[in-house]
Amino acid sequence: MGKSAAAVLSNDEVLEPKIVGHFSEITDLVQKEPSPPTDLLFIEAETLHPETVVSVREVVSRTKAASTILLYRFSSSKTVMALARAIPGLKLLSAPMESGQIRREVLLQLGSLFPVAEVAPVVPEDIPERVYTMDQLLKFARVSTSVDCECPQHLAGLLQGLTAFEKYSRECEDRNPQDAALHSFLHRATANVRRKMEEALQHLAKVEGIDLD
Repeated sequence: MGKSAAAVLSNDEVLEPKIVGHFSEITDLVQKEPSPPTDLLFIEAETLHPETVVSVREVVSRTKAASTILLYRFSSSKTVMALARAIPGLKLLSAPMESGQIRREVLLQLGSLFPVAEVAPVVPEDIPERVYTMDQLLKFARVSTSVDCECPQHLAGLLQGLTAFEKYSRECEDRNPQDAALHSFLHRATANVRRKMEEALQHLAKVEGIDLD
């Protein structure tokens, strides 16, 4: 771990990290036997050169680091690109960085190592048919009632937005299976919310005696 990261995280009461090693030079870690295993390797370098690629890759390999952050100050774009290609998952950061930024980056990297399984809320598989057409919703938006807060207009506006997003989520491009599952969920969830709001508008229309025919 580099000096900046060590200074930021040594007394962090939330993370309570176990710092397994602090080395002044990357070569010190390369030569250490055995290399300490680590979840996160944080490297600081004033400058990056082509030979840095080999050293960093060797350190990552020896420590079996699950994630690596490299904070540097000066480098050519060619060397930075070579590092990014050579070490999958390497997070390259340009110095100087404030302590809060360093802590945030460390938290992001550590969080990616222990992902929390997200379980989507259960929604019905069936897509309910639309109760109102867009033309009918436009009529609701213009209707005059005894309700001072203009609820028919507000509900009609909400339904127009829900209907549009329902269509958008159904048509949205799926880049991979995860995208397809997400868009299917959004489509079904929005459709079911839309149906509930349609039922609310139906009740309001009945109470107010609104007839769109």
